[in-house]
Amino acid sequence: MIATLFNNPAIVGGIAGGIATVVIFAILFITRARILKGSRFGINFSNTACPNCGTDLPRIRTPKNMNQLLWGGWTCARCNNEYDKWLNPLTTNENLAHNKTNPNQKKANRVGGRF
Repeated sequence: MIATLFNNPAIVGGIAGGIATVVIFAILFITRARILKGSRFGINFSNTACPNCGTDLPRIRTPKNMNQLLWGGWTCARCNNEYDKWLNPLTTNENLAHNKTNPNQKKANRVGGRF
């Protein structure tokens, strides 16, 4: 039954075209991921360690907040600092104490009320 399917040039052409399409999309995805390195949409393929304490960050991560779920990133289990997927610091323990602002103050700083 299968041997008769491969005798039909239309089916063989369809299968070859499908495989070629998947390969092309995979190549484009990997190329685009490498081009977008450093942006929000890129993929970090390198091994990661906390820049602060040197603890290896897990390859398979568990997001701690919605930002990490959508865009990637880690929270170090040892020093509790938060990093984006390119290991740029988002929060540090020192900054957490100083960045606690009054929610009403944030509203006063907004322009035009559209934010």
